[in-house]
Amino acid sequence: MALRKSGLIGEENRLAWIDTMRRSQEQRKLLPISYDISPQQGLQVPSSMVMGQYRLRGSRMRLRMDLLHEMDC
Repeated sequence: MALRKSGLIGEENRLAWIDTMRRSQEQRKLLPISYDISPQQGLQVPSSMVMGQYRLRGSRMRLRMDLLHEMDC
């Protein structure tokens, strides 16, 4: 199923999220990035949405980083 292959359905791959952030930081020479990932929770959906056998779950991720202004260089 395409949705499962793309990561929209199934288990969260938190390690891949962290690796992607690290690679992006290194490639773009960004200032340090810190993050918090909350535990996965069920999401409320409007009753008009037909979900069938699926239940939506998600995790909140908070990213913190300093940014440089073009005049800071």
